[in-house]
Amino acid sequence: MSGYADLDAARRGAPAGAQHIVLVHSPELFDSITDGALVFAGHTHGGQVRLPLLGPLWTPPGSGRFVEGWYASGEARMLVSRGVGTSVLPVRFFSWPEVARVDIVPR
Repeated sequence: MSGYADLDAARRGAPAGAQHIVLVHSPELFDSITDGALVFAGHTHGGQVRLPLLGPLWTPPGSGRFVEGWYASGEARMLVSRGVGTSVLPVRFFSWPEVARVDIVPR
């Protein structure tokens, strides 16, 4: 994935069995996570402008199939927050601003 940080290099030196918490801006990186990492992403603004029953009209490049909420892939989990800002147009419609609180407990 050109333009992204080297996840293997970032994890080098971590204790064996450590829980990896990965903070990324764009959620499409989640497709390259192959272990049990906990990933937090934003970027999508939850679609920003959504129509009931149809969903988001547009998501920014780098969103992939991820719009908002929790996603799972094997042991990995990712939360995509809608955030509080906007992109392109200063408007939100049926995509309420969100500040997520996540309590992390030992496995």
